[in-house]
Amino acid sequence: MSFSTRTSVARPTVWQRQLTSVISGLRLYMLLLVFSTILPSGMAASRSLVYLQHNGYKNLQVAVDESVEESEEIIARIKDSLTDASRFLYTATRKRAYFEDISILVPKTWSDQPEYLPASTETMATADIRVDYPDIEMFQPFVYNPNPCGKQGDYMLLNPHYLMNDSMVLGPHAKVIVHEWAHLRWGVYDEYPGGKNSPRVYASKGGDFTGNRCSAAIKGRLVNLITGGKCHVIGNRPPSYCVWQDEDGGKPAGSLMYRQYLTQIDGFCDSDELARRDQYHTLECS
Repeated sequence: MSFSTRTSVARPTVWQRQLTSVISGLRLYMLLLVFSTILPSGMAASRSLVYLQHNGYKNLQVAVDESVEESEEIIARIKDSLTDASRFLYTATRKRAYFEDISILVPKTWSDQPEYLPASTETMATADIRVDYPDIEMFQPFVYNPNPCGKQGDYMLLNPHYLMNDSMVLGPHAKVIVHEWAHLRWGVYDEYPGGKNSPRVYASKGGDFTGNRCSAAIKGRLVNLITGGKCHVIGNRPPSYCVWQDEDGGKPAGSLMYRQYLTQIDGFCDSDELARRDQYHTLECS
């Protein structure tokens, strides 16, 4: 995998280098494998110039907004986060996809560097990932996708504060970015429960109440929010203060679109892993 970093139109320059020997070795290993592509059919028109070839996403563009203060560290964080995300994408897609080369467009207001090269097609409008401060107070990354299920979105936004923060509340950067990449590239929805048609807790075939989740292999328990202890169900449904609490750790399971911060999450959810079929994604995309 290779990176390139570019400045804006007035003084376009590009930074480019090969990754370390460890990552270069990973790339060589991946290129030696026999791949099958996973590009969805019927993908919506987009200004994005990224494409999938031999299971490597090429021409992935990242653009840093002019509001972001010049910083070598933010560029290093972008590289590290996307390198880790490429590794996890490779695992989550069962060796079907990874990020092969990435361009980083930096503002024209940033100082020039001798290792920069001239920009070509990179613009903020064509960027797949934008590093910028959102209009609303939002720390976590998000994807702007006004299109229906299965259609490609416009862009992913990464808040610079998020990139520079080592908090693991949302999970590792790699998992969060791949979660958002699924929203952006494939038009996948979240697999969270909730809403009138998607209960958070339901009665299993055995009569016990359990959490609505994907996959059913994720263990957990009903917890009383008031006491923090076990939830006692009276009647045919648990009280509103009883919630499902996932167990962190255990056997690897999906789904990344459910709770990417759980350590056992290692991929996406297969249809035969669903405990129920009324998570947000299955309701909207069926």
